[in-house]
Formats: sequence, structure tokens, C-alpha cells
Amino acid sequence: MLLFFVLGILGHDYFVGLSIGLLGPIVLGAIGGVALEMYNRNSRFFGILVPILFISLGYTYSLFFYSKFQWINSFQSNPKLFAVQLIESPVVKEKSVKVFAKIIQAHSYFHCGTGILYFEKDSLSMSLKPGHILVVRSEITPFSKPKNEYEFNIRDYRFKKGVLLTGFVPARDWKYIGKIETPFLDWRNALLMRISRIFKNQEYADVAHALVFGYEEAIDEEIKSAFQQSGIIHVLAVSGMHVSLIWLILSKVFFFLKKDFKQKLIKMILILILLWLYAAITGFSPSILRSTVMFSFLSWAKLRNKGKNTWNLLCASAFFMLLLSPSFVYDAGFWLSFLAVVGIMLYGPLLHIKLENYSRLKRSIYELLLITIIAQVFTMFYSVTMFGSFPNWFLLNNIIAVPLSSLTLIEGLIYLTLADIPYLGEILGMGFELLVKAMVVSAHYFQKLPYSYSSGIPFTTTQMFLSYISLGIITYAILKNKIKVLVYLPALILGIAGISFHHLNKRNDIQEIVFYSIKNATYVEYIENSSVLELKSINMSDYSKEFSVLPFKRALFFETKSYNIPKSNLIETKLGNMVFIEDYRLFKSIENESIDFWNICGKIRPPTKEFIPPKMIVLHGNVPKYLRSKWFEFAAENNVYLYDIEERGMLRLKL
Repeated sequence: MLLFFVLGILGHDYFVGLSIGLLGPIVLGAIGGVALEMYNRNSRFFGILVPILFISLGYTYSLFFYSKFQWINSFQSNPKLFAVQLIESPVVKEKSVKVFAKIIQAHSYFHCGTGILYFEKDSLSMSLKPGHILVVRSEITPFSKPKNEYEFNIRDYRFKKGVLLTGFVPARDWKYIGKIETPFLDWRNALLMRISRIFKNQEYADVAHALVFGYEEAIDEEIKSAFQQSGIIHVLAVSGMHVSLIWLILSKVFFFLKKDFKQKLIKMILILILLWLYAAITGFSPSILRSTVMFSFLSWAKLRNKGKNTWNLLCASAFFMLLLSPSFVYDAGFWLSFLAVVGIMLYGPLLHIKLENYSRLKRSIYELLLITIIAQVFTMFYSVTMFGSFPNWFLLNNIIAVPLSSLTLIEGLIYLTLADIPYLGEILGMGFELLVKAMVVSAHYFQKLPYSYSSGIPFTTTQMFLSYISLGIITYAILKNKIKVLVYLPALILGIAGISFHHLNKRNDIQEIVFYSIKNATYVEYIENSSVLELKSINMSDYSKEFSVLPFKRALFFETKSYNIPKSNLIETKLGNMVFIEDYRLFKSIENESIDFWNICGKIRPPTKEFIPPKMIVLHGNVPKYLRSKWFEFAAENNVYLYDIEERGMLRLKL
């Protein structure tokens, strides 16, 4: 282990070295164990080693893959020429056109990785297509690190997906020079356009694109929020359900190929070709890739009449997914998908036994209900830890949404196949549009129900692991009928509750003023006695608050709700008086007040000498550059400490 750790340190950083030091012996041990057990495959030891081997190899490969992007930490960019190739369909925003592109420094031909560029919106930028090659002159830089504590790390998130750089490209600073063919993307775009033609409302068309092909880049944030808060956001991502439905349809289409081994082989090859074609068109999302790989292994095992271990298939599919795209190891959808499948695989056989005496209709309804609950329970702890939210009405809405989304997918695929047939195509299109509208209406209805959504839930990683250990004990007790193991549950539950109690008790001692670094907005919180009072600018969006403010509250176990302080220039704290200025000048009415510090924002010039100098000045990030220098001069002349939020980020002042 020490040898592996030293090798990791020499080639990478401390964290990678530690990871390799831990995984290296596991990988070698698993390989050795598999080699020794090859002659006794029925042993329990062999069944455990194979999944460990696949998981360890996949994760280790991911670590090595991302080590080559470490140059990004020292990347420096000045306005220069870059060659970019568009790799996704552009998304038209309010003032810009967002594109994913491969970026190459034109002078040195140095490959900079994938980036997100925002082109100034005009007729030319709106006509960009995947595969277009452009020369741009722009300042392209890595994503910035978060400046607020516990803020969503967009740089780390993008980096782990292989997206490294970003920049804005003015209208006159780019030129089209050629095009590389992108057959799968072109095919998908043509199918998306065919879907759009039957919808009068573009927002519904965007939802249809997601339901059939998993393309959700253009979905309106309000609609996406409705699907998320109603607990059916998973239907917008192409998943195993889509693959299983398509596999079932194709099996019925090729029903005549079943006489001998040769026909069965041809049938399997045709089905798998079409499944992989569908996966390529959808962009190889984690859930569909996992399902397609598993169906490929399962089909081959069934054809050869070999005993199939579904757990080995699951781990093998994870390994091959990481080979195709190592970024999946950091993808929340990857883990949510596998957690849901693990739950279904554990309880599926038990459900089959318990429901075998019911009628087909009752069995289908109960299976849908119970599988939805199982999948939600197995993903709940991870989801709450990562996102701090939970849809309370998920069960009722999924009973409606899951069958409805299945019908929508089938109807959409049939429409795309038969759309050119007169009259029939129009009838199918009307049915498809009606089903999509029903999905959107259902999402909005459940979103508006009382207590539909809990957000800002504080749940630590330690609590998540303890919760999954508890869930594992309960599952073991149910499946093996060994109630005695439940004696360990009280200790685990006490541990989970104890962590929450510790944090809740600790927050009572926090009394401070917090200044957040938020682009184009000002947000200040006054925390005392477990209550949070807020001062915010009128242009502060809920979207900015969700990523910049709520993670901090979650980490400190504060309620997400804040109480607005009535609009005032002056509030009293234990530190003294604080002046909160929006977009107007300082009033002389406060010149005789004893001011301890100012929170400055907007286009405000420093005060005249008539004002009593404060003890501290806080400059927010939205103060223009031409005024920042004047505030620095004012602070130096009056011997006042100045804290620059733009340069140094979040400021916490203890009371």
C-alpha cells in the first residue's frame, strides 16, 4: 500500500496518491483472487471478487484519466486566436448563444479541452450547428472557483465532466472556416425538428425532446423546476425504462426470428444495433449507457444459455461505462441510476413471489407502486445529501407519470416512424402532443400542492453512509429472515440523530454578519439566535441564492427561510451600526451617526469629508472598476480597513 501511495504522489497529487494507495492492493488482490478461483467459479469468494475487481479498475482508470487535465490549474489566457469545433447543438439564451466546443490554441495547436462559449446573440450565431469549425478571438479562461463557503463548485462540476474553459465571444470576433460531419447529432437534430413541427408551444416541444431523446438543454427553468419539485425529474432523462421499452418493442417486431440459433443470433444483433444507435443519438447518458451495456451482456448470456449473475453484469457495465466516459464516476445521475437498480434487484425476486397469485392488472399496479417506492428509498439519502431537497408527493405523481411517460415515449417513437404517412402522421402527432401536455400539467399540479417540496435539508456525508448501512441491515433482515441483525439499528439511528443534534446545538452559538459574493447582486445576512435576517438587492435572483446562499445554510443547519429586514439604510448590530446602500448616494442625515462599517454596492462614489469615517468598508463585486480605485483611495486617506468581496470572496464578521 505504501509503495502505491508513493507512486501516486510522484505522478499526481496527495489525494490521487492516497486513492491509488488504497485501490492498488485491492485491484491486485482481486486479480489474484480471480485467477486462483477460476477453477471454482461457483464459490462465494469468486462472486464477491468479480464486482470488486470491476469497480476498482473502473475507479482507478478514472483517476488516471483526469490526472492529465491538471494543467488547468496553471492555465493563463489573454485575448488570442483559438480554433473551436462545436460538439453540441447551440442553445439560444436571452442575450447570447451557448455552445459546447473543443478548443485549440491556434498559434501553438495546443488542445485545451472542451469548453462552454457564449456568443453574442445575432442572426449568424443563431445559425451555428454541431460540427462547425470557427476561429475566435476571445479571452477564454478556466471556470472560477467558488468564493462563498460551501457554494456549489461549478468549476469542479464542469471539470469532472471534462468541460474546462469558458468565455464570451463578441459578434465581430469569430469567423466560420469549415464543418466536420456529425451524423448522429445531425440525425438527432432532424428528429427534434420533426417533433417541434407538431407543437404550437415551444416549451412543450422542449419537454417532448427530453422525454424521447433525453435532450433537456433547452427546457425552460420553470418547467424543469416543476418536474423536479413534483418528484418526476427522472422522466426527462433517458433511462433504463426507455431502453427496456425499446428492447420489448424490437423483440415483438422481430418475433419471427426464433427458430434456431442462427436466427436468434441475427435477432440479437439487430436489436443491439438499434439499441446502440438509439444510445448514440441520445448522447450516451449515464443511465441509458448502463442499461444498453447490461442488455447487451444479458442478451449474449441468454443466447448462449449461460447462467447469468445480474450483480456481475451490473458491475461489469459500470466498468465499461467508465472506460467509455470516466467522468461518469463523478456524475450524480450515474450513482442515482445504479442505486435504484440495486434496490430493484434486491427486492425484485421477493416482489415476484409475493405478487404471483394476483391478477395481471393488480400485479402490474402493485409492482409499479412498490418498485417506485424501492427506487426512491435507495436513492433518497444520496439525493438529499447532494441536493438537500426531497419531493414529498413523489409517490402519487410517479404512479401517474411513469405509465404516462412510457406511453409518451412509445407514441413519440411511432410518430417519428410514421410521420410522413398522410393523416395517420397528423393523428399520431396530436396524440403525442396531448400526452406531453398531460405530463406538464401533472408536474405543475403536484408542484403547487401544499408541502410538495422540502429544500435546504441538512444531511452530511457521514449521515448518508450511516443511513445506507441501516438500509442494508433492514434489507438483509427482510430477505434472509434474520431479525436479530436489527439490534444494530438503534446505534446507527442514534448516530444519525446525534450528528444533527450536534450541528443544531452548535448553530445557536453563531452570531455574525455574512456578506456574500454574488455576481450583479448584493446579499447580506445577519445571523443571531438561530434566526437569519436578510438584506438583499432587488435584482437578486432565486437561482443565484440557490447556488450561493443555500449551501452555506445547509452546512450550518440553518433554516432555508430568511426574514427580510424592512428597507433601511441603517440597522443596529452588536458591532454597531451598518449602512446598507443600494443604487443611490449616501444621505447627509446619517453623517452624525456612529458608523462602524458600510456595505457598499451599486454605482456609489465615496462620501465627502463631512462624513464620520467608518471602521470598515465592504466593497461588493458589482461596484464598477472606475469606482473601486476611488474607494481604495478613500480608505487609505482615512486609515479605514477595506474588504474587497470581488477579490477575496465571502466575508463573515463575528458579533
